[in-house]
Amino acid sequence: EIFQVPYDDTRYIMFGSFCEIMGLPKRNGTWMKPSGSTICEFKRDVLEPMLDDLTKELVEAMLDRLKVVHRGKGYVVLTLDSTPAQASRYNFDAEYNGHYRIRMDKMHIIMIDGMPLFMIPTGGNEGDNTPVEDLLTMTESAIADSEFDGVEIKAMADGGYDSFKTFYQFHKHLGVELNCHIRETAKFSEDADWESIVKKYSRMYRYPGFDPHRKNDEGFVLAFLSRNGQEELVGKYFRNKELLRQEQQMSSGVKDTDRQVCETMHHSMKSWLDFTTVKLRHKLRESTLRCRFFISQLLSVIFKGYVTYD
Repeated sequence: EIFQVPYDDTRYIMFGSFCEIMGLPKRNGTWMKPSGSTICEFKRDVLEPMLDDLTKELVEAMLDRLKVVHRGKGYVVLTLDSTPAQASRYNFDAEYNGHYRIRMDKMHIIMIDGMPLFMIPTGGNEGDNTPVEDLLTMTESAIADSEFDGVEIKAMADGGYDSFKTFYQFHKHLGVELNCHIRETAKFSEDADWESIVKKYSRMYRYPGFDPHRKNDEGFVLAFLSRNGQEELVGKYFRNKELLRQEQQMSSGVKDTDRQVCETMHHSMKSWLDFTTVKLRHKLRESTLRCRFFISQLLSVIFKGYVTYD
Protein backbone atom coordinates (compact mmCIF):
# COMPACT_ATOMS: atom_id res chain seq x y z
CA GLU A 1 0.00 0.00 0.00
CA ILE A 2 2.82 2.42 0.84
CA PHE A 3 4.20 2.02 -2.66
CA GLN A 4 0.72 2.19 -4.17
CA VAL A 5 0.76 -1.34 -5.58
CA PRO A 6 -2.82 -2.11 -6.71
CA TYR A 7 -4.39 -5.09 -4.98
CA ASP A 8 -4.81 -7.03 -8.22
CA ASP A 9 -1.11 -6.47 -9.07
CA THR A 10 -0.09 -7.69 -5.61
CA ARG A 11 -1.01 -11.22 -6.68
CA TYR A 12 1.71 -11.17 -9.33
CA ILE A 13 4.51 -10.39 -6.88
CA MET A 14 3.49 -13.18 -4.50
CA PHE A 15 6.23 -15.63 -5.40
CA GLY A 16 6.46 -19.26 -4.29
CA SER A 17 8.53 -18.65 -1.15
CA PHE A 18 6.09 -15.96 -0.02
CA CYS A 19 3.08 -18.21 -0.66
CA GLU A 20 4.77 -21.00 1.31
CA ILE A 21 5.44 -18.73 4.29
CA MET A 22 1.81 -17.55 4.17
CA GLY A 23 0.66 -21.17 4.18
CA LEU A 24 -1.39 -20.84 1.01
CA PRO A 25 -2.80 -24.08 -0.44
CA LYS A 26 -1.82 -25.61 -3.78
CA ARG A 27 -4.04 -27.07 -6.49
CA ASN A 28 -2.55 -29.06 -9.35
CA GLY A 29 0.90 -27.71 -8.40
CA THR A 30 -0.25 -24.07 -8.52
CA TRP A 31 -0.47 -21.78 -5.53
CA MET A 32 -4.01 -20.64 -4.79
CA LYS A 33 -3.43 -16.91 -4.50
CA PRO A 34 -6.17 -14.64 -3.09
CA SER A 35 -7.98 -12.24 -5.37
CA GLY A 36 -7.43 -8.49 -5.21
CA SER A 37 -10.75 -8.02 -3.41
CA THR A 38 -9.79 -10.64 -0.80
CA ILE A 39 -6.47 -8.87 -0.15
CA CYS A 40 -8.39 -5.61 0.23
CA GLU A 41 -10.78 -7.22 2.73
CA PHE A 42 -7.84 -8.74 4.65
CA LYS A 43 -6.22 -5.33 4.96
CA ARG A 44 -9.48 -3.70 6.06
CA ASP A 45 -10.72 -6.39 8.46
CA VAL A 46 -7.45 -7.77 9.88
CA LEU A 47 -4.54 -5.39 9.38
CA GLU A 48 -6.32 -2.12 10.19
CA PRO A 49 -7.59 -3.30 13.62
CA MET A 50 -4.02 -4.46 14.34
CA LEU A 51 -2.80 -1.02 13.30
CA ASP A 52 -5.19 0.59 15.80
CA ASP A 53 -3.71 -1.49 18.62
CA LEU A 54 -0.13 -0.73 17.55
CA THR A 55 -0.91 2.98 17.31
CA LYS A 56 -2.34 3.00 20.84
CA GLU A 57 0.78 1.31 22.22
CA LEU A 58 3.05 3.71 20.34
CA VAL A 59 1.18 6.79 21.56
CA GLU A 60 1.43 5.54 25.15
CA ALA A 61 5.19 5.08 24.73
CA MET A 62 5.57 8.57 23.28
CA LEU A 63 3.63 10.18 26.10
CA ASP A 64 5.69 8.29 28.70
CA ARG A 65 8.83 9.68 27.10
CA LEU A 66 7.40 13.20 27.03
CA LYS A 67 6.72 13.05 30.77
CA VAL A 68 10.47 12.61 31.26
CA VAL A 69 11.18 15.53 28.91
CA HIS A 70 8.67 17.69 30.77
CA ARG A 71 10.67 17.43 33.97
CA GLY A 72 13.53 19.15 32.18
CA LYS A 73 11.82 22.11 30.50
CA GLY A 74 8.59 22.53 32.46
CA TYR A 75 5.97 22.00 29.76
CA VAL A 76 5.17 20.31 26.45
CA VAL A 77 3.98 21.98 23.25
CA LEU A 78 0.84 20.68 21.56
CA THR A 79 0.13 21.83 18.01
CA LEU A 80 -2.84 21.36 15.71
CA ASP A 81 -2.37 21.58 11.96
CA SER A 82 -3.61 20.24 8.62
CA THR A 83 -1.84 19.28 5.42
CA PRO A 84 -3.10 18.39 1.92
CA ALA A 85 -2.87 14.86 0.54
CA GLN A 86 -2.93 15.22 -3.23
CA ALA A 87 -5.06 12.90 -5.31
CA SER A 88 -4.95 12.49 -9.07
CA ARG A 89 -6.77 15.02 -11.23
CA TYR A 90 -8.69 12.00 -12.53
CA ASN A 91 -9.80 11.01 -9.02
CA PHE A 92 -13.24 12.58 -9.42
CA ASP A 93 -14.31 11.26 -6.02
CA ALA A 94 -11.64 13.54 -4.49
CA GLU A 95 -12.64 17.17 -3.90
CA TYR A 96 -11.03 19.99 -5.86
CA ASN A 97 -9.54 22.61 -3.53
CA GLY A 98 -9.41 26.09 -5.04
CA HIS A 99 -6.66 27.28 -2.69
CA TYR A 100 -4.21 24.49 -3.50
CA ARG A 101 -5.60 24.05 -7.03
CA ILE A 102 -5.56 20.27 -6.80
CA ARG A 103 -7.90 17.41 -6.06
CA MET A 104 -7.06 16.33 -2.55
CA ASP A 105 -7.93 14.96 0.84
CA LYS A 106 -6.86 16.73 4.00
CA MET A 107 -4.96 15.34 6.99
CA HIS A 108 -5.71 16.97 10.35
CA ILE A 109 -2.81 16.24 12.72
CA ILE A 110 -2.21 16.82 16.42
CA MET A 111 1.37 16.71 17.76
CA ILE A 112 3.08 17.05 21.13
CA ASP A 113 6.69 18.23 21.08
CA GLY A 114 7.05 17.07 17.49
CA MET A 115 5.55 13.65 18.17
CA PRO A 116 2.55 13.05 15.86
CA LEU A 117 -0.16 11.58 18.08
CA PHE A 118 -3.35 11.42 16.04
CA MET A 119 -4.57 12.12 12.53
CA ILE A 120 -8.05 12.34 11.01
CA PRO A 121 -8.42 12.42 7.21
CA THR A 122 -11.29 14.36 5.64
CA GLY A 123 -12.41 15.67 2.28
CA GLY A 124 -10.22 18.30 0.66
CA ASN A 125 -12.59 21.18 1.42
CA GLU A 126 -13.47 20.21 4.98
CA GLY A 127 -13.02 23.08 7.42
CA ASP A 128 -10.03 22.84 9.76
CA ASN A 129 -12.27 23.06 12.82
CA THR A 130 -14.55 20.16 11.89
CA PRO A 131 -12.43 17.27 13.31
CA VAL A 132 -10.99 19.25 16.25
CA GLU A 133 -13.33 17.81 18.88
CA ASP A 134 -12.61 14.22 17.83
CA LEU A 135 -8.85 14.86 17.85
CA LEU A 136 -8.99 16.45 21.29
CA THR A 137 -11.20 13.66 22.62
CA MET A 138 -8.60 11.09 21.52
CA THR A 139 -5.81 13.20 23.00
CA GLU A 140 -7.67 13.61 26.29
CA SER A 141 -8.19 9.86 26.53
CA ALA A 142 -4.54 9.08 25.71
CA ILE A 143 -3.30 11.57 28.29
CA ALA A 144 -5.60 10.10 30.93
CA ASP A 145 -4.44 6.55 30.14
CA SER A 146 -0.79 7.62 30.39
CA GLU A 147 -1.29 9.39 33.72
CA PHE A 148 -0.12 12.64 32.16
CA ASP A 149 -1.61 14.65 35.05
CA GLY A 150 0.47 17.57 36.25
CA VAL A 151 2.22 18.06 32.92
CA GLU A 152 1.66 21.60 31.65
CA ILE A 153 0.51 21.75 28.04
CA LYS A 154 1.02 24.77 25.80
CA ALA A 155 -1.47 24.50 22.91
CA MET A 156 -0.80 26.28 19.61
CA ALA A 157 -2.56 26.52 16.23
CA ASP A 158 -2.58 28.73 13.16
CA GLY A 159 -5.32 31.10 12.03
CA GLY A 160 -7.36 28.36 10.39
CA TYR A 161 -8.49 27.29 13.87
CA ASP A 162 -9.70 30.71 14.99
CA SER A 163 -13.15 29.64 16.14
CA PHE A 164 -15.09 30.19 19.35
CA LYS A 165 -15.93 26.48 19.42
CA THR A 166 -12.29 25.44 19.06
CA PHE A 167 -11.19 27.72 21.91
CA TYR A 168 -13.91 26.16 24.03
CA GLN A 169 -12.99 22.59 23.04
CA PHE A 170 -9.36 23.05 24.10
CA HIS A 171 -10.51 24.25 27.49
CA LYS A 172 -13.10 21.48 27.83
CA HIS A 173 -10.91 18.52 26.89
CA LEU A 174 -7.42 19.57 27.96
CA GLY A 175 -8.03 22.41 30.40
CA VAL A 176 -5.70 24.71 28.44
CA GLU A 177 -5.97 28.09 26.73
CA LEU A 178 -5.29 27.89 23.00
CA ASN A 179 -2.57 30.12 21.53
CA CYS A 180 -4.00 30.74 18.07
CA HIS A 181 -2.98 33.28 15.45
CA ILE A 182 -5.81 35.80 15.11
CA ARG A 183 -5.99 38.26 12.21
CA GLU A 184 -5.08 41.86 13.04
CA THR A 185 -8.56 43.15 12.11
CA ALA A 186 -10.31 40.79 14.56
CA LYS A 187 -12.72 42.42 17.00
CA PHE A 188 -12.85 41.98 20.75
CA SER A 189 -16.14 40.33 21.85
CA GLU A 190 -17.60 42.93 24.21
CA ASP A 191 -20.21 40.50 25.51
CA ALA A 192 -17.49 38.13 26.73
CA ASP A 193 -15.21 40.26 28.91
CA TRP A 194 -14.98 39.17 32.54
CA GLU A 195 -17.53 41.73 33.75
CA SER A 196 -20.08 40.47 31.23
CA ILE A 197 -19.27 36.87 32.11
CA VAL A 198 -20.00 37.56 35.80
CA LYS A 199 -23.27 39.30 34.93
CA LYS A 200 -24.34 36.33 32.82
CA TYR A 201 -23.45 33.96 35.65
CA SER A 202 -25.40 36.04 38.19
CA ARG A 203 -28.54 35.93 36.02
CA MET A 204 -28.42 32.12 36.04
CA TYR A 205 -29.00 31.81 39.79
CA ARG A 206 -31.87 29.36 39.24
CA TYR A 207 -29.59 26.79 37.60
CA PRO A 208 -28.33 23.84 39.69
CA GLY A 209 -24.86 24.32 41.11
CA PHE A 210 -25.06 28.11 41.26
CA ASP A 211 -23.01 29.59 44.11
CA PRO A 212 -23.20 33.37 44.65
CA HIS A 213 -19.99 33.32 46.68
CA ARG A 214 -17.91 31.98 43.78
CA LYS A 215 -18.74 34.54 41.09
CA ASN A 216 -15.11 35.67 41.01
CA ASP A 217 -13.74 32.14 40.71
CA GLU A 218 -12.87 31.98 37.00
CA GLY A 219 -12.58 28.21 36.76
CA PHE A 220 -15.83 27.58 38.63
CA VAL A 221 -17.82 30.20 36.69
CA LEU A 222 -16.59 29.02 33.26
CA ALA A 223 -17.29 25.37 34.13
CA PHE A 224 -20.79 26.33 35.33
CA LEU A 225 -21.51 28.24 32.10
CA SER A 226 -20.17 25.36 30.00
CA ARG A 227 -22.46 22.87 31.73
CA ASN A 228 -25.47 25.10 31.11
CA GLY A 229 -25.38 25.75 27.39
CA GLN A 230 -22.99 28.72 27.24
CA GLU A 231 -20.16 27.03 25.32
CA GLU A 232 -19.92 29.80 22.71
CA LEU A 233 -19.71 32.49 25.39
CA VAL A 234 -16.88 30.60 27.10
CA GLY A 235 -15.14 30.23 23.73
CA LYS A 236 -15.46 33.97 23.14
CA TYR A 237 -13.94 34.65 26.56
CA PHE A 238 -10.85 32.56 25.82
CA ARG A 239 -10.54 34.07 22.35
CA ASN A 240 -10.62 37.55 23.92
CA LYS A 241 -7.80 36.52 26.25
CA GLU A 242 -5.76 35.22 23.32
CA LEU A 243 -6.41 38.40 21.33
CA LEU A 244 -5.08 40.52 24.22
CA ARG A 245 -2.08 38.19 24.68
CA GLN A 246 -1.29 38.44 20.97
CA GLU A 247 -1.48 42.24 21.03
CA GLN A 248 0.87 42.38 24.02
CA GLN A 249 3.29 40.01 22.32
CA MET A 250 3.35 42.12 19.16
CA SER A 251 3.94 45.32 21.12
CA SER A 252 6.82 43.72 23.03
CA GLY A 253 8.45 42.48 19.83
CA VAL A 254 9.18 39.06 21.36
CA LYS A 255 8.27 36.14 19.14
CA ASP A 256 7.02 32.82 20.46
CA THR A 257 9.22 30.10 18.96
CA ASP A 258 7.73 27.07 20.72
CA ARG A 259 5.74 26.08 17.64
CA GLN A 260 8.89 25.58 15.56
CA VAL A 261 9.68 22.10 16.86
CA CYS A 262 6.36 20.78 15.57
CA GLU A 263 6.60 22.77 12.34
CA THR A 264 10.00 21.20 11.71
CA MET A 265 8.63 17.71 12.34
CA HIS A 266 5.64 18.44 10.10
CA HIS A 267 7.93 19.32 7.18
CA SER A 268 10.13 16.31 7.93
CA MET A 269 7.13 13.98 7.78
CA LYS A 270 6.32 15.16 4.28
CA SER A 271 9.93 14.66 3.19
CA TRP A 272 10.10 11.15 4.70
CA LEU A 273 6.89 9.86 3.15
CA ASP A 274 4.82 10.58 0.09
CA PHE A 275 1.35 11.44 1.37
CA THR A 276 -0.19 11.71 -2.08
CA THR A 277 -3.07 9.34 -2.85
CA VAL A 278 -2.86 9.40 -6.64
CA LYS A 279 -4.86 6.65 -8.38
CA LEU A 280 -6.39 5.38 -5.15
CA ARG A 281 -10.15 5.16 -4.82
CA HIS A 282 -11.96 6.91 -2.00
CA LYS A 283 -12.38 3.84 0.20
CA LEU A 284 -8.62 3.15 0.03
CA ARG A 285 -7.29 6.68 0.50
CA GLU A 286 -8.23 6.94 4.18
CA SER A 287 -6.65 3.61 5.17
CA THR A 288 -3.54 4.41 3.10
CA LEU A 289 -3.06 7.74 4.86
CA ARG A 290 -3.51 6.06 8.24
CA CYS A 291 -0.80 3.50 7.38
CA ARG A 292 1.62 6.20 6.27
CA PHE A 293 0.87 8.30 9.31
CA PHE A 294 1.70 5.32 11.53
CA ILE A 295 5.05 4.96 9.77
CA SER A 296 5.70 8.68 10.27
CA GLN A 297 5.06 8.14 13.99
CA LEU A 298 7.65 5.37 14.06
CA LEU A 299 10.17 7.54 12.23
CA SER A 300 9.50 10.39 14.63
CA VAL A 301 10.30 8.11 17.55
CA ILE A 302 13.50 6.90 15.87
CA PHE A 303 14.79 10.41 15.20
CA LYS A 304 13.77 11.61 18.64
CA GLY A 305 16.06 8.95 20.00
CA TYR A 306 19.04 10.99 18.85
CA VAL A 307 17.93 14.02 20.87
CA THR A 308 19.15 14.33 24.44
CA TYR A 309 17.54 16.39 27.16
CA ASP A 310 19.24 17.80 30.24
